[in-house]
Amino acid sequence: KNVEGKLENVEGKLENVEDRVCILELHVENVTDKNIQLLAENYVPAAKRYEKAVGEFEEMKSDIGVLKVVIADHTKKLNISA
Repeated sequence: KNVEGKLENVEGKLENVEDRVCILELHVENVTDKNIQLLAENYVPAAKRYEKAVGEFEEMKSDIGVLKVVIADHTKKLNISA
């Protein structure tokens, strides 16, 4: 009888674990997978915008470098003339 009682206890716990695993599987399928899909769908356009912005940033950085040189040159010329 003692062994039967322990076996029934183990079977009850196993059923509980099976139920919880089923709930987890449903959650992963219905919630987590959907959220990952939404993230992936939004990531690609954002990554493309980022790539474009990096190119524009590099162009602006180069332009600013040229402006610094021109301003420094003009400043020297103005200081000499003054």
